[in-house]
Amino acid sequence: MMNLLKILIVDDDATVRIGLKTLIAWEQYGYRLVGEAANGQQAIEIVHREQPHIIITDMKMPVMDGLTLIKTLKNEEGFSVAFLVLSSYDDFELVKGAMKLGAVDYFLKLELDVHMLLSCLDEVRKTITSADSSCENETVGGVSALQSKVIRNIISNYFFTEEEMIKQLKQSGIHLDTDSMYCLFIKINNILIFEESTEEEYYTLNYGIINVITEISNDCFDAYCVEGKTGEFYVIIAAQKDMKNGKEEELVALTARRLHKMLWQYLNLDCTVGIGRGKTTLDGIRKACHQAVEAVKSHYFLKNDEIIDWRNCPIPIQKGFILGDCNEIIEAKQQLKHALSVLREDEIASSLKVIKENLLKSGHSKETILFILIEVFTCVREVFDHYSMSTYDILLQSWRTYTEFLTIKNVEQALSWIDNLREDLQNYVRNEIKKDYQDVVFKAKEIIDENYSLKLSLTDIAMRVHLDPSYLSSLMRKHLGMSYSEYLTNVRIEQAKRLLANSSQKLSAIAETVGYPDQFYFNRLFKRVCGIAPGEYRKRIQNQRNN
Repeated sequence: MMNLLKILIVDDDATVRIGLKTLIAWEQYGYRLVGEAANGQQAIEIVHREQPHIIITDMKMPVMDGLTLIKTLKNEEGFSVAFLVLSSYDDFELVKGAMKLGAVDYFLKLELDVHMLLSCLDEVRKTITSADSSCENETVGGVSALQSKVIRNIISNYFFTEEEMIKQLKQSGIHLDTDSMYCLFIKINNILIFEESTEEEYYTLNYGIINVITEISNDCFDAYCVEGKTGEFYVIIAAQKDMKNGKEEELVALTARRLHKMLWQYLNLDCTVGIGRGKTTLDGIRKACHQAVEAVKSHYFLKNDEIIDWRNCPIPIQKGFILGDCNEIIEAKQQLKHALSVLREDEIASSLKVIKENLLKSGHSKETILFILIEVFTCVREVFDHYSMSTYDILLQSWRTYTEFLTIKNVEQALSWIDNLREDLQNYVRNEIKKDYQDVVFKAKEIIDENYSLKLSLTDIAMRVHLDPSYLSSLMRKHLGMSYSEYLTNVRIEQAKRLLANSSQKLSAIAETVGYPDQFYFNRLFKRVCGIAPGEYRKRIQNQRNN
């Protein structure tokens, strides 16, 4: 039987602690929660009592923060524990300090993924359960836990000097002792296969993917495969010293094509492979990974091309421009996504107006402008892909390929493209609104019928049927002859009438059962709808039966 590793959760936010406790069936996967603490000081008391193997800790906490907790326990002689760090976007400096002190990994609270967490915990298990350092050589797909950690840290910007990276590469047995290297970024396109799988199916699939990638990549190179986000994999490839440059590039491209073919043939997985290249320096490796990721992004514009070398992307990789620094454009993209999801024509116009204004006032280079337009188009494409709709059938005037984008010669043409995109999207919304939507109303009605006892809002229902709340309400009035709130009230009152007639439950219990915790409010509402109080209604039904 698998020995249960003991885990302690430390976070001042009770919601986070509850979420972590319920996120995973811990004992099923070989772990046991031995306590929780709201700060580092409380954690130390539990540590001395329970001796946990792993501590999952927040960084910012009152009394004693996560960094101080790690320092304190690291200084205790003979004490050994693995730390996993929880962070927010503004905790970067604290996280850096934690990683320098030996924290195994970090996770953003808002992007916490059960599969990634379990994967990391499994790596920790390998280290803990082995009696000596040989545990670091236990492998998945030929890459040890330690090697995987080192590569992920490089990609994630958690090495801070060239010397630190070289030291870690040497200690982990990663051989990148050539002038240049390549990165393959593999993105599985049918991502739903992961989302719809059980935990066991997920790990079986992931194991198969990593093994296929590793086997093929190592045919010709020293290669190291690590998992990124769900459905994403990085392959770090060492260039060959004795091979001519052109031949080497050809062989890397051939490897990428074989990966694409074999993942489809053996695992029925469609994927896109991006190829990047850099020097075997800290910045060079990150650059190669960035290039490979950007190459995959261009897949939206290259139609059927599934293997993309970054150098062949018509739009060059941007230097000195990071979209993350442009908050207005990011917010406008999110507004555009929302507008398309809920069919809001006015929001489409306003979001694209913001982007136009930003382009006019920014003084961006031509390359940067093209990059922004591509980001906007990708955003649109993702929405339509989510609903399995063809972008090419919807966008009639807008340019939809890299070749078309390359014809943009100035800001005026870029603005014209945005105007064409706005017109296409607004036409799409108008056509959708003209549809009968009887099926959507039926679905909303079905959700209410099944969940009337819960706290339901119009917004909740609208989100589930992908419509704007006010528009959904108007559709329900059209097809049902009543608004959302009226229909919900009727369903609840009808159910209350059945309970009053066929059960001996107290009025307070009936009120709560049908979704009204406040009995007095229920009484008033029932009387308004039925003309009599619920108690009187019950008496009348009983009298009718007795007569």
